[in-house]
Amino acid sequence: MITVIRLAGFALLVSSSVAFAAYTPKGPIEQKYMANGPWAVTYTTTTVACDREGNLCDIWYPSNLGANGFRHPVISWANGSGQVPTVYSYWLRHLATWGFIVVGSRDTGTSSGGTVADAANYIIGQGNTAGSIFFGKVDGTKAGVAGHSQGGCTATKLFATGTAPFSAYYAAHPGPAWISGLLCGLSLPRDVQNTTNTGAIFYMSGAQDGGDNGADTLNRYYTPTRNTATKAFGVLSQAGHNDISGNPGCQGGGCTTGVYGYLGYPTAWFMWKLQGASDGPSAFSSSSGEFTLQTSDWITNLTNVP
Repeated sequence: MITVIRLAGFALLVSSSVAFAAYTPKGPIEQKYMANGPWAVTYTTTTVACDREGNLCDIWYPSNLGANGFRHPVISWANGSGQVPTVYSYWLRHLATWGFIVVGSRDTGTSSGGTVADAANYIIGQGNTAGSIFFGKVDGTKAGVAGHSQGGCTATKLFATGTAPFSAYYAAHPGPAWISGLLCGLSLPRDVQNTTNTGAIFYMSGAQDGGDNGADTLNRYYTPTRNTATKAFGVLSQAGHNDISGNPGCQGGGCTTGVYGYLGYPTAWFMWKLQGASDGPSAFSSSSGEFTLQTSDWITNLTNVP
């Protein structure tokens, strides 16, 4: 069972002890996906456990579920260490405005990803359960996983193992690699070199992240990831470790500018891979994609997309 709370909106709260220039989108594709999508969003929380550890789940979903016969892809969220999904509510709600059902277990240590897969399968199961608000409105063949910090290494672990039901992945600030070994059981670079997964994984980091300014994510995650998978990597020049939790600006430590740089391209990635958006190649082509353009807000942008 679930209870429903409708979101009235989010307040603009911006504060930071470090002065940085405002974030500027690279071009029309990023600008498009930085904006909210066409779906109004409802927030709900389960009243029963949604994973093997007995955790509840937070869910952001399009209010007009199944409009015009649309079946919604699922994105399962993996928390940073000690965090819960509502810490990332601005970013998760943003994804839901683009037609995704976004679910996050309240597991504060997502590790190798069992509870993250459980949360996705919970929603897929609700899509097959008569009487559920999700009945007949979920595309169980299209599922992605996104995570931050420990959750970023969780997303990478799920990619490396090819765990169902996922085919698209987003790992924000997953390094350094030695911590990923301790927290998620990842052996890097071996696990991403040896995977047989042919899905799509997008790694991101921030130059102001004291734990990994992007070098470890580049050298231990992105570069050794097999080219049989579609992959992308980017480093935001102004972002600290926790900017993805901005609402949309910074409220706590480890955040320098806010969530802005995390809105456009990750959304474009999931829209391409889970909803078949036609502007995906124009965004991520390694030779001419908008993502690869050099701007002051990004230090590195790499993909293996033709």
